[in-house]
Amino acid sequence: MDYLLERNISGIVRLRLEVAPTNTRAIALYERLGFSHLQYAQMIIDLPKK
Repeated sequence: MDYLLERNISGIVRLRLEVAPTNTRAIALYERLGFSHLQYAQMIIDLPKK
C-alpha cells in the first residue's frame, strides 16, 4: 500500500477491496489502513456456461 501511495502509480485515486463480512480480522486490518465501508451491498449472478 505504501508503494502505491508514494508513487501514485498511473494516477490511481481509489483502491477497492472485497472482504467477507465474517472475516473480522481482515476488516480490522483494512480499517487500520484507512479503508472505509461502502454504504451498499453488492449482488451477483453466475450465468450458465454455453
